[in-house]
Amino acid sequence: MVLCSLFIFCAFYLASVVLSFFLSLTDWHIRQPDINFVGFKNFIRLFGDDRFLASFRNTFVYAAITTLLKTALGLVIALVLNRRFRGVKFFRALFYMPCILSTLVIGYVFGFILRPDGLLNGVLKAVGLGVLTRDWLGNFDTALYSVALIETWLWTGFCAVIILAGLQAIPAELLEASAIDGTNRLQTFSHVIVPLVRPAINVVLILNIIGGMKVFDIIMATTNGGPGLATEVMTTFIYKSQSTGAMGYAAAIGLVQFLVITVISITVNQFNRKKEIEL
Repeated sequence: MVLCSLFIFCAFYLASVVLSFFLSLTDWHIRQPDINFVGFKNFIRLFGDDRFLASFRNTFVYAAITTLLKTALGLVIALVLNRRFRGVKFFRALFYMPCILSTLVIGYVFGFILRPDGLLNGVLKAVGLGVLTRDWLGNFDTALYSVALIETWLWTGFCAVIILAGLQAIPAELLEASAIDGTNRLQTFSHVIVPLVRPAINVVLILNIIGGMKVFDIIMATTNGGPGLATEVMTTFIYKSQSTGAMGYAAAIGLVQFLVITVISITVNQFNRKKEIEL
């Protein structure tokens, strides 16, 4: 029964990684008929490429911002939506709704909202905060953070759903026993709720880290990696390298991205698993 899944995993995952490693050691270019072995020349070139280093830094900043915001806001929203009040089902659907929308459409919509004559700047001017207006996606200082906030708005509801499922799995008896013991809300949250919902939070953290390190569609839909290199991330750099025909170089970038994501994900997962065992 496992054999079929193992075959699919090896064919579409392990095989692609091995092939990428092989191609990263060559000078394969679509405009050249021959493919020559060049060893680690692509990797040496890579870490001396200012554009790659900028995309590497932007990827980490983007992943850190979106992971922290989506996880924290998802936890807060899940705690609110775990209560019983009129219209709770409507609000659960409302917060999840952005997840089912096309990322491309979301990117275009926010492109209109955040442009110099867009809705956000219009509102700021209307309330007397015109000094804050700017081209949010065209400014070097704000572009990456603006896209990170769009990503946060888009996927916070998904994080909230996962954490909400963990909250609803907490036995009511434990919360009642905590109340009988005289704990306040903060103590109940930190000593009862958080430890029991930690597995769900860990899942959200891992998914957010991987998603942040692999971000592509929302960047392309809003800034295309600009202005300059302000929002260039590793995936957009891979895409643009492939567009020039430098497939061996692009494979080297992809392999570095794969290794970085794997190391970070395993490290975070092992740390969180250790915390779960301690609890």
